[in-house]
Amino acid sequence: MAHKEFCQHCPAPYTWNQESWANVGCLLAMVLPLFLMIFFWLFLFFGFLFR
Repeated sequence: MAHKEFCQHCPAPYTWNQESWANVGCLLAMVLPLFLMIFFWLFLFFGFLFR
């Protein structure tokens, strides 16, 4: 057990399975907050310019 770092039932970490839909969720979880932050500042900036 000491030589097994990860659970044998779990997939190996840092592997990319192209057929898994969980990858889409991980990608959205990384990219969506970035887009929300950018759009927040854009709307705030343009709101002050065009009021």
